[in-house]
Amino acid sequence: MASDYGNLGLIAQMQGDLNTAWDLHNKSLDISKELGLKEVMANQYGNLGIIARKRYDLDAAWNLHNKSLEIEKELGRKEGMASDYGNLGAIAQMQGDLDAAWNLHNKSLAIEKELGSKMGMASQYGNLGSVAKQCGDMPAACGHWCKALALFEEVGMKPEIEMVRGWIADADCPAIEEG
Repeated sequence: MASDYGNLGLIAQMQGDLNTAWDLHNKSLDISKELGLKEVMANQYGNLGIIARKRYDLDAAWNLHNKSLEIEKELGRKEGMASDYGNLGAIAQMQGDLDAAWNLHNKSLAIEKELGSKMGMASQYGNLGSVAKQCGDMPAACGHWCKALALFEEVGMKPEIEMVRGWIADADCPAIEEG
């Protein structure tokens, strides 16, 4: 039931029904707490954190991702840790704390590299490029986006490829080869 409620919450979230998603993820969290299912608890805290961020409730999002991160560390689940660090970085960036955002995205990137996750590395390079742009360091932004683009191309993620190509073009980054 905990897993099913969580999956239904993800579907509601993808459909843009954040209230239903919130309720379903909380049902999953309640059951997983009752049963001591820490992996499910970490997932649901993370899902709730994403919803809170989409609602611009950044304090709640921060707290929820930190709860998830605490459990992920306890369980030694590096994929979850990388995800939480990336989400915390996004929240810090939204709050204007660019130093924290930079550090958190770099923590996520280090874990993604350790795991060999090209998709995760690409996402974090994209995030680092965004932080660099916000800091006014366009050469660094372009460099990170080019790394992200190359990795997204390796794994064939077409929507992400187009998105990053748009960032590169909008920023007048040095020419890149068509892939």
